[in-house]
Amino acid sequence: MRNRRMQRAVRRGEEGGAWRCLRIRAAVVLGFMALLGSVPASWAQAASEESVARLREVISQVEGGDLEGAIEKLERDGAAEAASPLTALLGTLYLESGRVAEAFAVLGPMAKETEADPAVLYNAARAALRLGNRAEGEELLTRSAAKIPLSPAGRELGLLRGRQGSTTEAYRLLRPWALANPGDFEARQAAAICALQLERPAEAEELLADLPQDQPRVRLLWARLLMAKDDPRAAIATLAPLEAEVSAEIEGDLRRTLGEAYLLTGRSDQAVAQLSRLSDSAPSDALLLAQAHYQNGDPEKAQEALGPFAGAVLEKPAEAWKGSDRDLAAKVALELGRARVASGDPAAAVEALEKASELDPWEKQIWQQLGQALAASGRRDEATRALEEFRRLAEAEASPGDRVVELEQDARDPTGKVMREAQLWLGRGEPQRALELARRENGLAPDDLRPRFVEVQALLMMRQVEEAAAAAEATLLEAPGNADAQYQLGLARMAQERMEEAEAALRKALELAPEHTAALNDLAVLLLAMDRVDEGRQMLERVLALRPDDPVAKANLARIEGR
Repeated sequence: MRNRRMQRAVRRGEEGGAWRCLRIRAAVVLGFMALLGSVPASWAQAASEESVARLREVISQVEGGDLEGAIEKLERDGAAEAASPLTALLGTLYLESGRVAEAFAVLGPMAKETEADPAVLYNAARAALRLGNRAEGEELLTRSAAKIPLSPAGRELGLLRGRQGSTTEAYRLLRPWALANPGDFEARQAAAICALQLERPAEAEELLADLPQDQPRVRLLWARLLMAKDDPRAAIATLAPLEAEVSAEIEGDLRRTLGEAYLLTGRSDQAVAQLSRLSDSAPSDALLLAQAHYQNGDPEKAQEALGPFAGAVLEKPAEAWKGSDRDLAAKVALELGRARVASGDPAAAVEALEKASELDPWEKQIWQQLGQALAASGRRDEATRALEEFRRLAEAEASPGDRVVELEQDARDPTGKVMREAQLWLGRGEPQRALELARRENGLAPDDLRPRFVEVQALLMMRQVEEAAAAAEATLLEAPGNADAQYQLGLARMAQERMEEAEAALRKALELAPEHTAALNDLAVLLLAMDRVDEGRQMLERVLALRPDDPVAKANLARIEGR
Protein backbone atom coordinates (compact mmCIF):
# COMPACT_ATOMS: atom_id res chain seq x y z
CA MET A 1 0.00 0.00 0.00
CA ARG A 2 2.92 2.35 0.58
CA ASN A 3 3.69 1.99 -3.13
CA ARG A 4 0.22 3.22 -4.06
CA ARG A 5 0.50 6.19 -1.70
CA MET A 6 3.81 7.11 -3.31
CA GLN A 7 2.22 6.91 -6.76
CA ARG A 8 -0.53 9.29 -5.65
CA ALA A 9 2.10 11.70 -4.38
CA VAL A 10 3.91 11.62 -7.72
CA ARG A 11 0.64 12.32 -9.54
CA ARG A 12 -0.04 15.37 -7.38
CA GLY A 13 3.00 17.31 -8.67
CA GLU A 14 2.14 20.42 -10.70
CA GLU A 15 4.21 22.10 -13.38
CA GLY A 16 5.19 25.64 -12.39
CA GLY A 17 5.86 28.59 -14.67
CA ALA A 18 9.63 28.32 -14.23
CA TRP A 19 9.64 24.72 -15.43
CA ARG A 20 7.43 25.63 -18.41
CA CYS A 21 10.02 28.19 -19.50
CA LEU A 22 12.78 25.64 -19.06
CA ARG A 23 10.75 23.07 -21.00
CA ILE A 24 10.14 25.42 -23.94
CA ARG A 25 13.81 26.28 -24.03
CA ALA A 26 14.74 22.60 -23.82
CA ALA A 27 12.18 21.65 -26.43
CA VAL A 28 13.71 24.13 -28.83
CA VAL A 29 17.35 23.73 -27.92
CA LEU A 30 17.52 19.95 -27.35
CA GLY A 31 17.20 19.29 -31.04
CA PHE A 32 18.18 22.62 -32.52
CA MET A 33 21.42 23.07 -30.68
CA ALA A 34 22.33 20.48 -33.23
CA LEU A 35 22.45 23.21 -35.85
CA LEU A 36 25.04 24.97 -33.77
CA GLY A 37 27.18 21.89 -33.41
CA SER A 38 25.89 18.35 -33.98
CA VAL A 39 23.16 18.31 -36.62
CA PRO A 40 21.88 14.89 -37.73
CA ALA A 41 23.81 13.96 -40.85
CA SER A 42 20.74 14.06 -43.13
CA TRP A 43 19.97 17.62 -42.04
CA ALA A 44 23.56 18.82 -42.04
CA GLN A 45 23.95 17.95 -45.68
CA ALA A 46 20.79 19.85 -46.65
CA ALA A 47 21.24 22.84 -44.33
CA SER A 48 22.43 26.01 -45.96
CA GLU A 49 23.92 29.03 -44.26
CA GLU A 50 20.65 30.81 -45.00
CA SER A 51 18.53 28.16 -43.22
CA VAL A 52 20.87 28.21 -40.20
CA ALA A 53 20.52 31.99 -40.06
CA ARG A 54 16.72 31.71 -40.29
CA LEU A 55 16.68 29.17 -37.50
CA ARG A 56 18.76 31.42 -35.24
CA GLU A 57 16.45 34.32 -36.03
CA VAL A 58 13.31 32.35 -35.13
CA ILE A 59 14.83 31.01 -31.90
CA SER A 60 15.76 34.57 -30.90
CA GLN A 61 12.19 35.63 -31.62
CA VAL A 62 10.84 32.82 -29.37
CA GLU A 63 13.23 33.70 -26.58
CA GLY A 64 12.08 37.31 -26.87
CA GLY A 65 8.52 36.18 -26.12
CA ASP A 66 7.04 36.51 -29.63
CA LEU A 67 5.78 32.96 -30.08
CA GLU A 68 2.98 33.79 -32.50
CA GLY A 69 5.26 35.96 -34.60
CA ALA A 70 7.77 33.13 -34.84
CA ILE A 71 5.03 30.74 -35.98
CA GLU A 72 3.80 33.20 -38.62
CA LYS A 73 7.33 33.64 -39.94
CA LEU A 74 7.88 29.88 -40.24
CA GLU A 75 4.49 29.38 -41.91
CA ARG A 76 5.16 32.26 -44.31
CA ASP A 77 8.56 30.85 -45.20
CA GLY A 78 7.05 27.42 -45.94
CA ALA A 79 8.75 25.54 -43.11
CA ALA A 80 6.03 22.87 -43.03
CA GLU A 81 6.63 21.78 -46.59
CA ALA A 82 9.66 19.54 -45.97
CA ALA A 83 11.21 17.68 -43.06
CA SER A 84 13.92 19.95 -41.69
CA PRO A 85 14.98 21.60 -38.44
CA LEU A 86 12.68 24.50 -39.32
CA THR A 87 9.76 22.06 -39.75
CA ALA A 88 10.49 20.49 -36.37
CA LEU A 89 10.71 23.91 -34.78
CA LEU A 90 7.33 24.86 -36.26
CA GLY A 91 5.78 21.69 -34.81
CA THR A 92 7.28 22.49 -31.42
CA LEU A 93 5.92 26.03 -31.47
CA TYR A 94 2.47 24.78 -32.47
CA LEU A 95 2.59 22.56 -29.38
CA GLU A 96 3.64 25.40 -27.08
CA SER A 97 0.88 27.64 -28.44
CA GLY A 98 -1.78 24.98 -27.74
CA ARG A 99 -2.29 23.89 -31.37
CA VAL A 100 -1.69 20.27 -30.41
CA ALA A 101 -3.30 18.51 -33.39
CA GLU A 102 -1.31 20.68 -35.81
CA ALA A 103 1.85 19.97 -33.83
CA PHE A 104 1.36 16.22 -34.11
CA ALA A 105 0.49 16.49 -37.80
CA VAL A 106 3.92 18.07 -38.34
CA LEU A 107 6.01 16.07 -35.85
CA GLY A 108 4.33 12.65 -36.07
CA PRO A 109 5.62 11.76 -39.57
CA MET A 110 9.12 12.98 -38.68
CA ALA A 111 9.09 10.80 -35.52
CA LYS A 112 8.41 7.68 -37.58
CA GLU A 113 11.90 7.86 -39.06
CA THR A 114 14.31 5.32 -37.55
CA GLU A 115 16.95 7.96 -36.90
CA ALA A 116 14.51 10.65 -35.74
CA ASP A 117 16.07 13.45 -33.69
CA PRO A 118 15.56 13.12 -29.89
CA ALA A 119 13.83 16.52 -29.74
CA VAL A 120 11.40 15.56 -32.50
CA LEU A 121 10.58 12.35 -30.63
CA TYR A 122 10.16 14.24 -27.36
CA ASN A 123 7.82 16.89 -28.74
CA ALA A 124 5.87 14.38 -30.82
CA ALA A 125 5.44 12.35 -27.60
CA ARG A 126 4.12 15.39 -25.72
CA ALA A 127 1.65 16.08 -28.52
CA ALA A 128 0.50 12.44 -28.63
CA LEU A 129 -0.03 12.35 -24.86
CA ARG A 130 -2.04 15.57 -24.90
CA LEU A 131 -4.19 14.13 -27.67
CA GLY A 132 -4.86 11.06 -25.49
CA ASN A 133 -2.63 8.68 -27.48
CA ARG A 134 -0.94 7.24 -24.37
CA ALA A 135 0.66 4.17 -25.92
CA GLU A 136 2.16 6.13 -28.83
CA GLY A 137 3.29 8.95 -26.56
CA GLU A 138 5.00 6.54 -24.19
CA GLU A 139 6.75 4.75 -27.06
CA LEU A 140 8.05 8.05 -28.47
CA LEU A 141 9.26 9.22 -25.04
CA THR A 142 11.06 5.90 -24.56
CA ARG A 143 12.84 6.26 -27.91
CA SER A 144 13.88 9.83 -27.15
CA ALA A 145 15.14 8.98 -23.64
CA ALA A 146 17.08 6.01 -25.02
CA LYS A 147 19.04 8.45 -27.20
CA ILE A 148 19.62 11.02 -24.42
CA PRO A 149 18.65 9.68 -20.96
CA LEU A 150 19.57 12.92 -19.14
CA SER A 151 17.06 15.04 -21.02
CA PRO A 152 13.54 16.47 -20.74
CA ALA A 153 12.34 13.24 -22.39
CA GLY A 154 14.01 11.19 -19.66
CA ARG A 155 12.42 13.46 -17.08
CA GLU A 156 8.92 13.09 -18.54
CA LEU A 157 9.34 9.34 -18.90
CA GLY A 158 10.50 9.12 -15.28
CA LEU A 159 7.40 10.95 -14.06
CA LEU A 160 5.24 8.71 -16.23
CA ARG A 161 6.87 5.57 -14.83
CA GLY A 162 6.32 6.90 -11.30
CA ARG A 163 2.61 7.33 -11.98
CA GLN A 164 2.52 3.77 -13.35
CA GLY A 165 4.18 2.39 -10.20
CA SER A 166 7.46 1.45 -11.91
CA THR A 167 9.48 3.02 -9.12
CA THR A 168 12.88 1.61 -10.06
CA GLU A 169 12.80 2.87 -13.63
CA ALA A 170 11.30 6.18 -12.52
CA TYR A 171 14.14 6.70 -10.04
CA ARG A 172 16.81 5.65 -12.52
CA LEU A 173 15.62 8.42 -14.86
CA LEU A 174 14.62 11.11 -12.35
CA ARG A 175 17.52 11.13 -9.90
CA PRO A 176 20.27 12.20 -12.34
CA TRP A 177 17.94 14.77 -13.91
CA ALA A 178 16.96 16.18 -10.50
CA LEU A 179 20.58 16.47 -9.38
CA ALA A 180 21.53 18.21 -12.63
CA ASN A 181 18.48 20.54 -12.48
CA PRO A 182 18.03 21.55 -8.82
CA GLY A 183 15.42 24.15 -9.76
CA ASP A 184 13.02 21.53 -11.13
CA PHE A 185 11.18 20.97 -7.86
CA GLU A 186 8.57 18.63 -9.31
CA ALA A 187 11.17 16.16 -10.59
CA ARG A 188 13.28 16.51 -7.46
CA GLN A 189 10.30 15.81 -5.20
CA ALA A 190 9.24 12.82 -7.30
CA ALA A 191 12.79 11.45 -7.16
CA ALA A 192 12.85 11.89 -3.37
CA ILE A 193 9.55 9.98 -3.10
CA CYS A 194 11.06 7.14 -5.15
CA ALA A 195 14.22 7.12 -3.01
CA LEU A 196 12.13 6.72 0.16
CA GLN A 197 10.04 4.00 -1.44
CA LEU A 198 13.22 2.15 -2.48
CA GLU A 199 14.66 2.53 1.06
CA ARG A 200 17.59 4.72 0.04
CA PRO A 201 17.42 7.35 2.83
CA ALA A 202 20.82 8.96 2.18
CA GLU A 203 19.88 9.65 -1.43
CA ALA A 204 16.43 10.89 -0.39
CA GLU A 205 18.08 13.35 2.01
CA GLU A 206 20.35 14.63 -0.77
CA LEU A 207 17.30 15.28 -2.97
CA LEU A 208 15.23 16.89 -0.23
CA ALA A 209 17.98 19.27 0.87
CA ASP A 210 17.49 21.70 -2.05
CA LEU A 211 13.68 21.76 -2.01
CA PRO A 212 11.73 24.69 -0.48
CA GLN A 213 11.67 23.64 3.16
CA ASP A 214 8.50 25.56 4.03
CA GLN A 215 6.30 23.53 1.65
CA PRO A 216 4.00 21.10 3.52
CA ARG A 217 4.70 18.18 1.16
CA VAL A 218 8.44 18.66 1.59
CA ARG A 219 8.03 18.63 5.38
CA LEU A 220 6.00 15.45 5.04
CA LEU A 221 8.78 13.83 3.02
CA TRP A 222 11.32 14.88 5.66
CA ALA A 223 9.12 13.21 8.27
CA ARG A 224 9.04 10.00 6.21
CA LEU A 225 12.82 10.20 5.97
CA LEU A 226 13.09 10.56 9.75
CA MET A 227 10.85 7.51 10.12
CA ALA A 228 13.19 5.59 7.82
CA LYS A 229 16.03 6.62 10.14
CA ASP A 230 14.14 5.23 13.17
CA ASP A 231 13.52 8.69 14.64
CA PRO A 232 9.72 8.91 15.09
CA ARG A 233 9.94 11.66 17.72
CA ALA A 234 11.68 13.98 15.27
CA ALA A 235 9.07 13.05 12.64
CA ILE A 236 6.29 14.13 15.03
CA ALA A 237 8.05 17.42 15.72
CA THR A 238 8.39 18.02 11.98
CA LEU A 239 4.71 17.41 11.23
CA ALA A 240 3.03 18.86 14.33
CA PRO A 241 2.99 22.46 12.99
CA LEU A 242 1.10 21.30 9.88
CA GLU A 243 -1.73 19.54 11.69
CA ALA A 244 -3.74 22.64 12.57
CA GLU A 245 -4.19 23.71 8.95
CA VAL A 246 -3.59 20.51 6.99
CA SER A 247 -4.62 20.64 3.33
CA ALA A 248 -6.82 17.95 1.81
CA GLU A 249 -3.99 17.16 -0.60
CA ILE A 250 -1.68 15.78 2.09
CA GLU A 251 -4.07 15.05 4.97
CA GLY A 252 -4.15 11.28 4.46
CA ASP A 253 -0.37 10.90 4.24
CA LEU A 254 0.16 13.25 7.18
CA ARG A 255 -2.24 11.31 9.43
CA ARG A 256 -0.71 7.97 8.42
CA THR A 257 2.79 9.21 9.19
CA LEU A 258 1.78 10.79 12.50
CA GLY A 259 -0.21 7.69 13.46
CA GLU A 260 2.73 5.41 12.81
CA ALA A 261 5.12 7.75 14.65
CA TYR A 262 2.83 8.01 17.71
CA LEU A 263 2.48 4.22 17.73
CA LEU A 264 6.26 3.75 17.71
CA THR A 265 6.66 6.19 20.61
CA GLY A 266 4.01 4.46 22.73
CA ARG A 267 1.39 7.22 22.39
CA SER A 268 -1.31 4.83 21.25
CA ASP A 269 -4.29 7.09 22.06
CA GLN A 270 -2.91 9.77 19.73
CA ALA A 271 -2.15 7.13 17.10
CA VAL A 272 -5.79 5.98 17.25
CA ALA A 273 -6.98 9.61 16.95
CA GLN A 274 -4.94 10.12 13.77
CA LEU A 275 -5.61 6.79 12.06
CA SER A 276 -9.34 6.77 12.82
CA ARG A 277 -9.75 9.90 10.69
CA LEU A 278 -8.51 8.32 7.48
CA SER A 279 -11.25 8.29 4.87
CA ASP A 280 -9.72 5.78 2.43
CA SER A 281 -8.39 3.15 4.81
CA ALA A 282 -6.32 0.44 3.13
CA PRO A 283 -5.12 -2.88 4.64
CA SER A 284 -1.88 -1.27 5.79
CA ASP A 285 -3.86 1.54 7.47
CA ALA A 286 -6.17 -0.98 9.16
CA LEU A 287 -3.12 -2.84 10.42
CA LEU A 288 -1.67 0.32 12.00
CA LEU A 289 -5.02 1.19 13.57
CA ALA A 290 -5.38 -2.34 14.97
CA GLN A 291 -1.88 -2.15 16.45
CA ALA A 292 -2.75 1.20 18.03
CA HIS A 293 -5.99 -0.19 19.55
CA TYR A 294 -4.12 -3.24 20.86
CA GLN A 295 -1.40 -1.06 22.38
CA ASN A 296 -4.15 1.09 23.87
CA GLY A 297 -5.64 -1.96 25.63
CA ASP A 298 -8.65 -2.49 23.37
CA PRO A 299 -8.29 -5.83 21.50
CA GLU A 300 -11.98 -5.84 20.51
CA LYS A 301 -11.54 -2.64 18.51
CA ALA A 302 -8.32 -4.05 17.06
CA GLN A 303 -10.32 -6.96 15.65
CA GLU A 304 -12.97 -4.57 14.39
CA ALA A 305 -10.34 -2.53 12.51
CA LEU A 306 -9.04 -5.66 10.78
CA GLY A 307 -12.53 -7.00 10.07
CA PRO A 308 -12.87 -5.84 6.43
CA PHE A 309 -9.63 -7.61 5.48
CA ALA A 310 -9.42 -10.54 7.90
CA GLY A 311 -11.71 -12.84 5.92
CA ALA A 312 -9.65 -12.64 2.73
CA VAL A 313 -6.41 -13.25 4.65
CA LEU A 314 -7.75 -16.34 6.45
CA GLU A 315 -9.57 -17.87 3.50
CA LYS A 316 -7.11 -17.32 0.67
CA PRO A 317 -4.43 -20.06 0.37
CA ALA A 318 -0.98 -18.93 1.50
CA GLU A 319 0.60 -19.81 -1.85
CA ALA A 320 -1.81 -17.42 -3.61
CA TRP A 321 -0.24 -14.42 -1.85
CA LYS A 322 2.84 -12.94 -3.50
CA GLY A 323 5.58 -10.47 -2.63
CA SER A 324 4.75 -7.49 -0.45
CA ASP A 325 1.05 -8.45 -0.38
CA ARG A 326 2.05 -11.73 1.29
CA ASP A 327 4.14 -9.87 3.87
CA LEU A 328 1.20 -7.58 4.67
CA ALA A 329 -1.22 -10.52 4.89
CA ALA A 330 1.09 -12.23 7.40
CA LYS A 331 1.14 -9.10 9.56
CA VAL A 332 -2.65 -8.82 9.45
CA ALA A 333 -3.00 -12.48 10.51
CA LEU A 334 -0.48 -11.99 13.33
CA GLU A 335 -2.26 -8.90 14.64
CA LEU A 336 -5.63 -10.65 14.43
CA GLY A 337 -4.23 -13.58 16.41
CA ARG A 338 -2.77 -11.31 19.09
CA ALA A 339 -6.09 -9.50 19.48
CA ARG A 340 -8.02 -12.77 19.74
CA VAL A 341 -5.70 -14.06 22.48
CA ALA A 342 -6.09 -10.80 24.40
CA SER A 343 -9.89 -11.06 23.99
CA GLY A 344 -9.87 -14.51 25.63
CA ASP A 345 -10.42 -16.61 22.50
CA PRO A 346 -7.18 -18.61 22.06
CA ALA A 347 -8.77 -21.25 19.80
CA ALA A 348 -9.77 -18.61 17.24
CA ALA A 349 -6.34 -17.03 17.69
CA VAL A 350 -4.68 -20.32 16.68
CA GLU A 351 -6.49 -20.22 13.34
CA ALA A 352 -5.13 -16.73 12.56
CA LEU A 353 -1.62 -17.45 13.84
CA GLU A 354 -1.30 -20.73 11.94
CA LYS A 355 -2.19 -18.80 8.79
CA ALA A 356 0.44 -16.20 9.71
CA SER A 357 3.06 -18.95 10.14
CA GLU A 358 2.23 -20.30 6.68
CA LEU A 359 2.56 -16.84 5.15
CA ASP A 360 5.80 -15.92 6.95
CA PRO A 361 7.48 -18.89 8.65
CA TRP A 362 10.63 -16.82 9.35
CA GLU A 363 9.04 -14.28 11.71
CA LYS A 364 9.87 -15.32 15.27
CA GLN A 365 7.08 -13.28 16.86
CA ILE A 366 4.47 -15.34 15.01
CA TRP A 367 5.82 -18.57 16.51
CA GLN A 368 5.95 -17.06 19.99
CA GLN A 369 2.33 -15.93 19.79
CA LEU A 370 1.26 -19.24 18.25
CA GLY A 371 2.98 -21.18 21.04
CA GLN A 372 1.17 -19.14 23.66
CA ALA A 373 -2.20 -19.54 21.93
CA LEU A 374 -1.71 -23.31 21.55
CA ALA A 375 -0.76 -23.62 25.22
CA ALA A 376 -3.84 -21.64 26.27
CA SER A 377 -5.93 -23.99 24.09
CA GLY A 378 -4.50 -27.04 25.87
CA ARG A 379 -2.44 -28.22 22.87
CA ARG A 380 0.80 -28.60 24.82
CA ASP A 381 2.90 -30.65 22.40
CA GLU A 382 2.16 -28.32 19.48
CA ALA A 383 2.86 -25.33 21.73
CA THR A 384 6.27 -26.77 22.62
CA ARG A 385 7.18 -27.19 18.94
CA ALA A 386 6.08 -23.65 18.10
CA LEU A 387 8.12 -22.19 20.96
CA GLU A 388 11.15 -24.24 19.92
CA GLU A 389 10.87 -22.66 16.46
CA PHE A 390 10.65 -19.24 18.12
CA ARG A 391 13.87 -19.91 20.07
CA ARG A 392 15.66 -21.19 16.95
CA LEU A 393 14.79 -18.05 14.98
CA ALA A 394 15.69 -15.79 17.91
CA GLU A 395 19.13 -17.40 18.24
CA ALA A 396 19.77 -16.94 14.52
CA GLU A 397 19.17 -13.19 14.71
CA ALA A 398 22.04 -10.73 14.83
CA SER A 399 22.99 -9.40 18.27
CA PRO A 400 21.96 -5.82 19.13
CA GLY A 401 25.56 -4.68 18.61
CA ASP A 402 25.77 -6.34 15.22
CA ARG A 403 22.43 -4.83 14.26
CA VAL A 404 23.74 -1.31 14.99
CA VAL A 405 26.70 -1.99 12.72
CA GLU A 406 24.35 -3.30 10.04
CA LEU A 407 22.21 -0.15 10.21
CA GLU A 408 25.30 2.02 9.77
CA GLN A 409 26.39 -0.09 6.80
CA ASP A 410 22.91 0.12 5.27
CA ALA A 411 23.03 3.91 5.30
CA ARG A 412 26.33 3.88 3.40
CA ASP A 413 25.52 0.94 1.12
CA PRO A 414 21.82 0.58 0.23
CA THR A 415 22.65 -1.99 -2.45
CA GLY A 416 24.42 -4.14 0.11
CA LYS A 417 21.34 -4.02 2.33
CA VAL A 418 19.08 -5.20 -0.48
CA MET A 419 21.51 -7.95 -1.46
CA ARG A 420 21.58 -9.25 2.13
CA GLU A 421 17.80 -9.45 1.96
CA ALA A 422 18.03 -11.25 -1.38
CA GLN A 423 20.47 -13.78 0.11
CA LEU A 424 17.99 -14.39 2.93
CA TRP A 425 15.31 -15.23 0.38
CA LEU A 426 17.71 -17.60 -1.39
CA GLY A 427 18.41 -19.30 1.93
CA ARG A 428 14.68 -19.63 2.55
CA GLY A 429 14.18 -21.32 -0.80
CA GLU A 430 12.38 -18.37 -2.42
CA PRO A 431 14.61 -17.52 -5.41
CA GLN A 432 11.87 -15.60 -7.24
CA ARG A 433 11.83 -12.92 -4.55
CA ALA A 434 15.63 -12.79 -4.58
CA LEU A 435 15.58 -12.42 -8.37
CA GLU A 436 13.10 -9.53 -8.19
CA LEU A 437 15.32 -7.70 -5.69
CA ALA A 438 18.47 -8.35 -7.73
CA ARG A 439 16.96 -7.08 -10.96
CA ARG A 440 15.51 -4.04 -9.26
CA GLU A 441 18.85 -3.17 -7.73
CA ASN A 442 20.68 -3.78 -10.99
CA GLY A 443 18.57 -1.01 -12.50
CA LEU A 444 19.53 1.34 -9.67
CA ALA A 445 23.21 0.42 -9.41
CA PRO A 446 24.21 -0.92 -12.85
CA ASP A 447 27.94 -0.71 -12.06
CA ASP A 448 27.64 -2.88 -8.94
CA LEU A 449 28.24 -6.57 -9.72
CA ARG A 450 26.61 -7.96 -6.59
CA PRO A 451 23.02 -7.86 -7.92
CA ARG A 452 24.22 -9.64 -11.07
CA PHE A 453 25.74 -12.43 -8.99
CA VAL A 454 22.51 -12.86 -7.01
CA GLU A 455 20.55 -12.93 -10.27
CA VAL A 456 22.62 -15.89 -11.53
CA GLN A 457 22.24 -17.72 -8.20
CA ALA A 458 18.47 -17.24 -8.23
CA LEU A 459 18.10 -18.36 -11.85
CA LEU A 460 20.13 -21.50 -11.16
CA MET A 461 17.97 -22.30 -8.14
CA MET A 462 14.90 -21.88 -10.36
CA ARG A 463 16.49 -24.25 -12.92
CA GLN A 464 16.43 -21.55 -15.57
CA VAL A 465 19.83 -22.70 -16.72
CA GLU A 466 20.11 -21.03 -20.11
CA GLU A 467 18.98 -17.68 -18.73
CA ALA A 468 21.46 -18.02 -15.87
CA ALA A 469 24.27 -18.76 -18.32
CA ALA A 470 23.34 -15.73 -20.43
CA ALA A 471 23.37 -13.51 -17.33
CA ALA A 472 26.76 -14.90 -16.25
CA GLU A 473 28.20 -14.33 -19.73
CA ALA A 474 26.94 -10.75 -19.76
CA THR A 475 28.53 -10.05 -16.37
CA LEU A 476 31.82 -11.56 -17.47
CA LEU A 477 31.89 -9.37 -20.58
CA GLU A 478 31.79 -6.32 -18.32
CA ALA A 479 34.19 -7.67 -15.67
CA PRO A 480 36.50 -10.26 -17.25
CA GLY A 481 39.05 -9.89 -14.47
CA ASN A 482 36.59 -10.56 -11.66
CA ALA A 483 37.00 -13.94 -9.95
CA ASP A 484 33.35 -14.11 -8.86
CA ALA A 485 32.19 -13.50 -12.43
CA GLN A 486 34.38 -16.36 -13.66
CA TYR A 487 33.13 -18.54 -10.82
CA GLN A 488 29.49 -17.92 -11.67
CA LEU A 489 30.11 -18.73 -15.30
CA GLY A 490 31.63 -22.00 -14.10
CA LEU A 491 28.48 -22.78 -12.09
CA ALA A 492 26.30 -22.02 -15.09
CA ARG A 493 28.39 -24.23 -17.35
CA MET A 494 28.13 -27.05 -14.79
CA ALA A 495 24.35 -26.68 -14.82
CA GLN A 496 24.46 -26.85 -18.63
CA GLU A 497 26.62 -30.00 -18.33
CA ARG A 498 29.37 -28.34 -20.37
CA MET A 499 32.02 -29.78 -18.10
CA GLU A 500 35.23 -28.75 -19.87
CA GLU A 501 34.07 -25.14 -20.13
CA ALA A 502 33.00 -25.24 -16.48
CA GLU A 503 36.45 -26.47 -15.45
CA ALA A 504 38.15 -23.75 -17.48
CA ALA A 505 36.02 -21.02 -15.88
CA LEU A 506 36.56 -22.31 -12.34
CA ARG A 507 40.31 -22.60 -12.86
CA LYS A 508 40.37 -19.06 -14.24
CA ALA A 509 38.57 -17.90 -11.08
CA LEU A 510 41.29 -19.56 -9.02
CA GLU A 511 44.01 -17.89 -11.08
CA LEU A 512 42.44 -14.56 -10.21
CA ALA A 513 41.77 -15.47 -6.56
CA PRO A 514 43.74 -18.55 -5.40
CA GLU A 515 41.90 -18.63 -2.04
CA HIS A 516 38.39 -18.59 -3.58
CA THR A 517 37.06 -21.48 -1.48
CA ALA A 518 33.69 -21.68 -3.26
CA ALA A 519 35.49 -22.17 -6.59
CA LEU A 520 37.76 -24.78 -5.00
CA ASN A 521 34.79 -26.67 -3.58
CA ASP A 522 32.82 -26.63 -6.83
CA LEU A 523 35.85 -27.54 -8.91
CA ALA A 524 36.36 -30.50 -6.58
CA VAL A 525 32.74 -31.57 -7.13
CA LEU A 526 33.19 -31.21 -10.90
CA LEU A 527 36.40 -33.27 -10.89
CA LEU A 528 34.77 -36.00 -8.81
CA ALA A 529 31.86 -36.11 -11.27
CA MET A 530 34.46 -36.61 -14.03
CA ASP A 531 36.08 -39.48 -12.02
CA ARG A 532 39.25 -37.46 -11.42
CA VAL A 533 39.26 -38.38 -7.76
CA ASP A 534 42.85 -37.51 -6.88
CA GLU A 535 42.56 -34.03 -8.37
CA GLY A 536 39.27 -33.53 -6.55
CA ARG A 537 40.88 -34.58 -3.26
CA GLN A 538 43.66 -32.04 -3.80
CA MET A 539 41.13 -29.25 -4.26
CA LEU A 540 39.33 -30.20 -1.03
CA GLU A 541 42.58 -30.38 0.88
CA ARG A 542 43.38 -26.85 -0.31
CA VAL A 543 40.01 -25.69 1.01
CA LEU A 544 40.61 -27.28 4.41
CA ALA A 545 44.08 -25.76 4.59
CA LEU A 546 42.45 -22.37 4.19
CA ARG A 547 39.34 -23.11 6.27
CA PRO A 548 39.76 -26.15 8.50
CA ASP A 549 36.08 -26.16 9.51
CA ASP A 550 34.60 -25.79 6.02
CA PRO A 551 31.54 -28.10 6.18
CA VAL A 552 31.21 -28.56 2.40
CA ALA A 553 34.81 -29.62 1.94
CA LYS A 554 34.62 -31.96 4.94
CA ALA A 555 31.48 -33.64 3.62
CA ASN A 556 32.91 -34.08 0.12
CA LEU A 557 36.19 -35.44 1.45
CA ALA A 558 34.32 -37.90 3.64
CA ARG A 559 32.40 -39.03 0.57
CA ILE A 560 35.67 -39.68 -1.27
CA GLU A 561 37.08 -41.67 1.63
CA GLY A 562 33.87 -43.70 1.78
CA ARG A 563 34.10 -44.79 -1.84
